[in-house]
Amino acid sequence: MYIKEVRIKGFKTYRDETVITFDPGCNCIVGLNGSGKSNILAAIQFLFSDTIGNVPAERKALLHEGVSSAVSEASIEILLDNTSRRLSMYDENIVSLKRVFNSTCQKEEWIIAGKHISKKDFESVLESCGISRSNPYFIVRQGKVTELATMSDAARLRLLREIAGTRTYDERREESMRLLLETETRKTRVDIVFSDIQKRIETLKEEQKEFRAYVNLDKRKRALEYLLVESEWEEASKAEQEYFEKLEKTEKNLGAVDEEYLMIETKRTKEEELRKILEGEINILKIEKKHMQNKIVEASGTVRKLELEIIEYEKNCKSTVLTQEKESKRVIEELEAEVARKRKSLELIKESYNNMIREKEILQQQESFLLSKQLEQSYSNIEERNNALQNKLNQHKRSQKQLEENLFTIRSSLEVKNKELESLDKNLNKWQKLEKKSREELDSIAIELHKVNEEKYSIIEEKHGVEKVLFNINNKLKPLLTTIIEKEKSIEKHIKPSIRKGISLIHEYCKAENFLWGFGNSSSNEDLPLICGTLLENINVDDIYAIAVEAAAGRNLHTIIVKNQEVAAKVIEYLNSNRLKDESVDYSLILSPVEEISKMNFGKSRKNLDGIDGAIKMIDVLSFDERLRSIIEQVFGKFAIVENFEIAKKIVETYNMSCVTLDGDEWDNKGCIRGGYRYNLESENLFTQSEELKTLLRERDSLIKEKDLAESNFRSLEESINNIERKKEQILYSKEQVSSDISKATEMIHLTESRVRNIESTINKISQEEEKLVANLDINQGYITEICKEMSSKTLSKGLNYKEELKLKELINSLRELNHEKFPPIEEEVHRLTNSLEESEIRLNSLLQEYYQLQEETNERNQNRSFSTENLSDIKSTLREEKSKLKRLNERIDEISDRIKKVDDEIKSCEDKQENFRITESNLLDQQKQLQGEVERLRSKYEHYRHMKSIATQEKVCLGCPDNLSFTINNLPSTKVAIFEELEKVKEQLNTEFHTVNKKVISELDHFIREYTDLSERHNELNTAMTSIQTLVETLDIQKEKTLLKIFEEINFYFNQVFKELIPNGDAKLVLKVSSQDKLENSNQSNINLSSDRQANQKRSKKNLSELKNIDNSSESTFIGIGMRVSFQGVPNSSPRISNGSNLAQNKTSSYYSLNQLSGGQKTLVALALLFAVHRADPAPLYLLDEIDAALDDQYRLSVATLIQKQALSTQFIITTFRPQFIDIADKFFQVSQVNRSSLVKEINKQQALELLQEQLQQQKVLEITEG
Repeated sequence: MYIKEVRIKGFKTYRDETVITFDPGCNCIVGLNGSGKSNILAAIQFLFSDTIGNVPAERKALLHEGVSSAVSEASIEILLDNTSRRLSMYDENIVSLKRVFNSTCQKEEWIIAGKHISKKDFESVLESCGISRSNPYFIVRQGKVTELATMSDAARLRLLREIAGTRTYDERREESMRLLLETETRKTRVDIVFSDIQKRIETLKEEQKEFRAYVNLDKRKRALEYLLVESEWEEASKAEQEYFEKLEKTEKNLGAVDEEYLMIETKRTKEEELRKILEGEINILKIEKKHMQNKIVEASGTVRKLELEIIEYEKNCKSTVLTQEKESKRVIEELEAEVARKRKSLELIKESYNNMIREKEILQQQESFLLSKQLEQSYSNIEERNNALQNKLNQHKRSQKQLEENLFTIRSSLEVKNKELESLDKNLNKWQKLEKKSREELDSIAIELHKVNEEKYSIIEEKHGVEKVLFNINNKLKPLLTTIIEKEKSIEKHIKPSIRKGISLIHEYCKAENFLWGFGNSSSNEDLPLICGTLLENINVDDIYAIAVEAAAGRNLHTIIVKNQEVAAKVIEYLNSNRLKDESVDYSLILSPVEEISKMNFGKSRKNLDGIDGAIKMIDVLSFDERLRSIIEQVFGKFAIVENFEIAKKIVETYNMSCVTLDGDEWDNKGCIRGGYRYNLESENLFTQSEELKTLLRERDSLIKEKDLAESNFRSLEESINNIERKKEQILYSKEQVSSDISKATEMIHLTESRVRNIESTINKISQEEEKLVANLDINQGYITEICKEMSSKTLSKGLNYKEELKLKELINSLRELNHEKFPPIEEEVHRLTNSLEESEIRLNSLLQEYYQLQEETNERNQNRSFSTENLSDIKSTLREEKSKLKRLNERIDEISDRIKKVDDEIKSCEDKQENFRITESNLLDQQKQLQGEVERLRSKYEHYRHMKSIATQEKVCLGCPDNLSFTINNLPSTKVAIFEELEKVKEQLNTEFHTVNKKVISELDHFIREYTDLSERHNELNTAMTSIQTLVETLDIQKEKTLLKIFEEINFYFNQVFKELIPNGDAKLVLKVSSQDKLENSNQSNINLSSDRQANQKRSKKNLSELKNIDNSSESTFIGIGMRVSFQGVPNSSPRISNGSNLAQNKTSSYYSLNQLSGGQKTLVALALLFAVHRADPAPLYLLDEIDAALDDQYRLSVATLIQKQALSTQFIITTFRPQFIDIADKFFQVSQVNRSSLVKEINKQQALELLQEQLQQQKVLEITEG
């Protein structure tokens, strides 16, 4: 086993987790001073040992404190190679050991193989593999070698004791001595008590004689007391019997009164319950009446509101729409007339204006001709004139061409507008036809909608009738259900809670599985239902036999009858599953399978009782379904109903049948008689109540069927109403579509008409432009003709003559007059009329749009009569419904009023009955009080004498049997007075003569005798225990010395062996020192004498404690230390020896040296030899050496390194060093450095380790030179 890996975190200089993987051989750790080499070994020691970190302050100091934040927790984990299974309890190759501690020092964790264990278990695991936590000698820290070298002889002896494990012997010896002292103390106490008990026993023997005389006199007193008590008992017994008979008679009378009072109270309670039910019903009826009155007020208001709405609606439909339409039409007609008038005025003005334009153009043409003629005189020749005219001609031709093109464009546009007008006329005709068709469809839809509304109204009336039927059924059903619940509760009073719970669970099972409970309305030819119900539900009996049948059936009345065992198994499975879900479920019931019981043939044992008067077989008074006969015979087949017990006795003896009287008293076939008082009113009888419940249930089922039928009709009617509503929705949807088509057609008509008007206006404007262009073409053509005519002249004009000049002047004046006087007013008028006409047309178009919109609304109200008809029809239908509802409410109010009156009468009747019952109860209470007073008086007397008799009986029991007391004493008096006088004398004598007698003397004497015996036994046991403990102490002393000598011999042998390996020519030995040889022998002799003294002292009763102290002191060892003698020259080997003072004197002259005579390096070498000897004597799996070579020279260092190399073949070594000799023998190397006060570890090779040592040596030399 060796350390495979070490993980350190937060420990000293190792802040972060550091992982070091070691070799199974020799591992060398190098680094500068203060880098943290020794902290690795300290961490391992902290895990393996208790020598550091024992107290919280020390453990806190072990936590890392660097430049960064402080560490709050540290952990050391070691992975051990366990391939050799040295840790035998762990079957793993690698076993991890971990210790965790924190800054609070309140919690430490010990972990092995990932599991938390206690510190004690952790120590046991380490010691099992050879690692001692108390003395980890396999760990050699800095200074340990020096400590061994300078250690005193006594310290070496203590070290040897620790290595030998003698501490265990010392602890056991110390514990034995403590037990010995405690035993002696207890023995001394026992002796003291023993003496006291002997004295007490002698005193009690004297008191025993006086006690015997007292006992004889006390015996006579008890005999007299017994005779007196016997006399008192006889008197009390006679009085008790007398009052018991009177009390029994009075209680019987009281019971009869109580029974009558209970019957009256039951009847009064029922009347009270009935009155409360009636009062509850009348309250409900009053609330319902008030609610109905509110509904009537609401319905009346609704009716008035609907009537006013119809009147208002008809009034609005007749007046408002027509007035708005007429007003709009009147305004439009007036505006159209105004537009026509303005258009006519504009045409007249335009005609005058066009005439003036034509006149102006003619005058301008004449003026142009005269001006051109006037200009001819300026031309020099004809050619020049023709050229000028040609230019004018070309200009006019261009104008002519332009005018012709414009005329063509206008005429083309006019043609397009005419075609568009024709198309719009066709579309207008199409939309008008579509509108007409849609309005016809809308009319037919309105008619169909009216029919649907009428049908809906009729179904609603029918639905209201069904609602009334349901209302009446519910009114009957509510009190009936209340009565059924009360009846079921009354029956449940006679059933145990566990049975009720079982029946309830089976009802739930039937509902869950959809099974029928009972027979229902099935016929006798049908199969049995799976669950037939309880036995009580399946039998009928006359009231006269009900008590007898109930007494005979007992718990069987609530037996559940099922078809067969399969059904019973399923029921039980269901019940068990419920019990698993809820453990608090507690049920109890009996299941009877019909098919299986039918096979048992209970009918074969039937007896015929026809020959016996006053008796009848019980099964003959029962009525039931024949399919259940086997069940009925099983329960009632062996019972007979008899008039009295005389007939019952005869039937039991003759037919072996059980008999029951009509009062429920039973005489079974085994001779047992059961019965007595049974309170059972007729109304409280189970069978009577069961029959009433069956009747109520049948009535309830009938009402529920009627209700289901009515609800079915109601749902059917509601479905019909829903179908009508869906049909109405479809009709309304069709109406909306048709209305949408009408709206669309109307809108298209209006748009088309508007476009037609716009196009017609455009055509008028285009036509006017055409006329202007034609006139301009004519004028331009006239210019062209004149020019051509002038150009055709062969001569030049000489100018204008006088007439022509006058004419030119007139033309110029006429044109000026036209331009400045005639044209402006007429142009202004044309402009004004044009603007006015445009404004009127715009207003007309706006009014037409409004008129069209109004016309659409009118059409929607008038032409589309579906809206008005439907709305009015709905209102009228609602009005009819509300009137019908009002009528029903009034009828219901009348019914409620009648019912309230009837219930009031019933309440008064109940109150009268209650008053009569109260009077009867009051009388019965008076009788009860009187009888109770008498009963209390008699019971008080009876209890008094009974108590006296009981006291006398107890006193008789206490005094004992008269055969043992009274008749063994002579001269006893016979009369009660004489007995009393004699008794007083005896008591006085006892009080005067024996008032101080010890009455417990016998028991005390027995007690002290038992104690005396017990103390004797304990005294012997303590003597035996002391002998055993002394023997154990002696044995421990001998074993301790043997163990010490044995380990000394082994270490001395290995010490010599190791020293010779280190110094081949040397020799070394250990010397065990004692005070003197004589002292040793005297000590042994004193031990022998002391042992014999102990045996003698065991026979004594006491022992002096000082002798025990002498035993303790004398058993101490006489060894005082271990000396060391070494020789660095060759000498004969000598075996280990025990030396005294004379031997020491002889050794001073020999070649052996003590440690004080050696140099520092030699002392270190000797100490190392002793250390390695200890290792060989008690080998460990690993060794940790921390700079053990510090004080050695190179020669000794090489010897130690060679020794370590040899031992490293079988044992792991982890060493820290500054010397190359140890590096040369190592198998693995680690460098420790420090950064920011945190140590870092890395694996290096041998060369790097040597270089690091060389660097450190150079630094040391520089430091020495600097300091020098």
